[in-house]
Amino acid sequence: MLFVFLAAYCCVEAQEKANFAFVRVKVSDTLGSAIADARVTSVEVSSKSKKEQITDAAGNANMEAQPGAYDLTITKPGFRSMVVKGIEVKRGEQRQLDLILEVAVYDCCIDPIDFTEGLEPERAKLGNLEESTQPAAIITEAQAKSLVREVLRHGKVRLSSRYCELEPVRKDGKPFVQDYYSVWAYCDYPNIGATTVFGLFVVSPRTGEVWEYNTCKTLTFPELMELRRKIAPQTNVTEEAEAKYRAKIGCEDKK
Repeated sequence: MLFVFLAAYCCVEAQEKANFAFVRVKVSDTLGSAIADARVTSVEVSSKSKKEQITDAAGNANMEAQPGAYDLTITKPGFRSMVVKGIEVKRGEQRQLDLILEVAVYDCCIDPIDFTEGLEPERAKLGNLEESTQPAAIITEAQAKSLVREVLRHGKVRLSSRYCELEPVRKDGKPFVQDYYSVWAYCDYPNIGATTVFGLFVVSPRTGEVWEYNTCKTLTFPELMELRRKIAPQTNVTEEAEAKYRAKIGCEDKK
């Protein structure tokens, strides 16, 4: 008799579950890292009934819902809120939603430097470069940072002057990559509890060529190339002359 009761109970439970949809929401940042403790709010469009879930350490929130249309709102201090409208779910459906939150911007970004101004010819001021191998005029560290800022702006990342840094990277007091500027781009936003890193960028002081070091990707979008065209007449470095430096980045070894 007990067996019959348990079997009937299991059948009823399975039937009830089949009447619902199951949605897993995965919340990550722009670098692919999971965002824990994000609030996921679902509102059923017709009834306006609301449920809330908090993402776990893996960035997941599991939601059980009646068939219908839902609006989702995802919030987390230090990130821009996201609203996803009109998500349709069907009876018995299992769905994965992968959502990406962008870091919030608290202050306006720093304006880029005017590259029509003269470049720095005083080699003694270039303490983080190998002076003997450089042409007579090269871009300054501040101008290299401005190029990195343009790369971030192109990627829709605006740096807050209050919480973010473009920090030169050195190893044992020497350039991280010989004959190049190396710059970390990162932010320490409040309420996040971790540093948000946007990349390690390597900039040629001769041509303004910018590489993302960890991916070995060189950036060539139009706005950046326009800045590089302003640099070229002042440094007079040819493509052939620049090519001999690129091996020091080490990207051929990484491929």
